[in-house]
Amino acid sequence: MNSIFHRVAEFLHRADSNRIRRIIVGGVILVGALLRWEYLREYAASPLFPLALGPDIAEYDARAREILNGGWLGSQPDLHAPLYSFFLALQYQLSGFSIPIVRGLQSLINWAAWIGFYQFRRRRAAPRDLTPEIFLAIAMLYPAAIFHQAELISESLLLPVLLLTVALLEKNDEATTLKTRLAGSATSGFAAGLAAIIHPTALFFAGIEALRYACLRRYTTAAIFTAALLLPILPVSWMQSRLAARPVLIQTNSAFNLYLGHNPDADGSCYLRPGSAWRQHHRDMAEKARNRGVSEDRLHLEQIGDFLLHHPGTELLLLARKALLIFSPLELPAGADGPALFYYTPLQRHGAVAGTVLLLIAALAGLYPTLSDYRQRTAQLHLLLLGGAFFATQLLTVTSGRYRLAMLPALFMLAAVYLQWPEKRWRQRILPALGGTLVVLASLAVTPERSQTRSEAVSLIGEALFRQNRPREAAALLTGNFEYSNDCARDANLLGEIHRSLNDHETAASWYRQAADNDPDDAYSLMNLGALALERNRLPEARQCFEAALHRNPLHVGAAYNLALTLERTGHTAAAEKAYLRVLQLDPQNRPALNSLGLLAFRRGDFPEAVRLFRAALALDPKHQGVLRNLHAAETAAAAENK
Repeated sequence: MNSIFHRVAEFLHRADSNRIRRIIVGGVILVGALLRWEYLREYAASPLFPLALGPDIAEYDARAREILNGGWLGSQPDLHAPLYSFFLALQYQLSGFSIPIVRGLQSLINWAAWIGFYQFRRRRAAPRDLTPEIFLAIAMLYPAAIFHQAELISESLLLPVLLLTVALLEKNDEATTLKTRLAGSATSGFAAGLAAIIHPTALFFAGIEALRYACLRRYTTAAIFTAALLLPILPVSWMQSRLAARPVLIQTNSAFNLYLGHNPDADGSCYLRPGSAWRQHHRDMAEKARNRGVSEDRLHLEQIGDFLLHHPGTELLLLARKALLIFSPLELPAGADGPALFYYTPLQRHGAVAGTVLLLIAALAGLYPTLSDYRQRTAQLHLLLLGGAFFATQLLTVTSGRYRLAMLPALFMLAAVYLQWPEKRWRQRILPALGGTLVVLASLAVTPERSQTRSEAVSLIGEALFRQNRPREAAALLTGNFEYSNDCARDANLLGEIHRSLNDHETAASWYRQAADNDPDDAYSLMNLGALALERNRLPEARQCFEAALHRNPLHVGAAYNLALTLERTGHTAAAEKAYLRVLQLDPQNRPALNSLGLLAFRRGDFPEAVRLFRAALALDPKHQGVLRNLHAAETAAAAENK
């Protein structure tokens, strides 16, 4: 029983294969483009589409905006590898801060990356080999990839860079001269380094490739590959370590990701979602770290070691569970990408889980014909190493649909190998597929229920409705969801903002107080109470709230600025000036603080200083009309003074 694709290959060989192949490939590419367009069109109806909301997404967005405001090096060490934030900043600059355009750009880049990798593979494949075409068809049609590649997450850049890295590694294997081999080692190593500063888990793949070169006794190649790999990593490491005042490789808090995967409460997934419990965990660890004079990373590593030492059986069961969860179609989305977000469009609702089931079964079935055939093992080596590396990183940390995205090139190719496998005996063909089916079914059995992810998604949709001037809809949604919220302080603050926008100040204050009571470290709620008092000209109450907020969090920029503003309004000019300077220490790119300091300088007659401060504020926001008027007045006054 030949596969249908093997018969197609025979037909193409007898017919005018190049012309027919080009027609088929062109059709597949066109369908891929149309599917991405349709997905974006459907998703445009969602309130989330034009906004950057959600865990990680909001942090990438904030860092990209900081970069565009002049904060290239940042004021704090990055929680995430930095390169995607710079890529996002570039897209913002090109699109005029249009998130829908950014989604379209990322979809286009990934669409082109799959096509480019196909063309690279087609030039190296035999005419009868349809594996590249099947690979391309899966990449063009697979719904889950279409979703993730339009999201503001680092994996949307990581995949194209990993495809480039694999292509360069494969090309380097074909090098016939010392010069081309050394150049190939350098370019592939540098590409792997770029992948690492997009997502540090890519280091595992790069390390395996370097070790492979060393095992083959290609020591020069291994050395050049490693040196090129470190070239983009070392500057990032130096800057992060300087900002954190301790050694940091690429991003901070990496030990926490390891801890999530290895502790008595772990279930293999990211069970501790950003929210109240997340903050409480970090508060407890921060207090313990301060008492012992060590870092939180060290405490997390110590707890991991204690767990491994005293619970080895539980750890083995946990690793087995994670190995299955990696192949769970229900674990594909990460956190709030779940039902209310991931399935927002018909394309994803009807195609995501079904498409993932089919892909995983075919890919798992493809392991046998790939690993049992020397030619296939050789041809797919780097993709197998890529898939294996990211499989291993999830065993070391936690399973996640986002983390599994980097496995997609390997999964696509394994599925393509199986679908074209020329094996004629039906038993030989069906047994690997049956094995893949059993693994997927077992993975479903161990996939944990995540009721809080739906609550998290509803919370994000409520915020999106509010940001799009639909406050009553947002209030109804968030109020109904509040008892299920995994982040009561955040949702209470949001409900306070919504009622404040509706001029229902008493209800707003009640929600802000509830947020402050829910989270003893939440400075934002106290700042909001102060801002509400400031609006109602209750200046002593406002000052008390802002000071209380700064007591909870001395680094809270908003509370620091509002305290300075309150001091200025109550006539404490000198204290206000010191407070504004404190704001600039916390946030050197704070345009309102620069403008306020300029006004204070203008009022005391220091016109040159006022001009300097207004120019600095204008550099951060060149179109701000208020700052432009202030600068013009200061320049006029300075010119008159000099006459």
